[in-house]
Amino acid sequence: QLIPKPLRFEAAQERLFLQWIRSLFQERRKTLLKNIKRLHPKLAIETLQQLESLYGKRRPETISCAEFFELFSMLLQEPTAFPGSA
Repeated sequence: QLIPKPLRFEAAQERLFLQWIRSLFQERRKTLLKNIKRLHPKLAIETLQQLESLYGKRRPETISCAEFFELFSMLLQEPTAFPGSA
């Protein structure tokens, strides 16, 4: 018997998540943090410091799916991360 898992995001957020993931992988040989800074230049310094402590110099290809979901959920809480997406 198949049991559906609860949705992590709404449909609009899911589209935004997929676009965001694609953007993180477009810049080859860049760390996750540098890509996030490029995509979200107005993030609060505290948020960037927290991301640096969590992910350091890791590259996107080393991040698990669960970590991407967690990171995206965290960024959704940041008002400047995805302006106009609400």
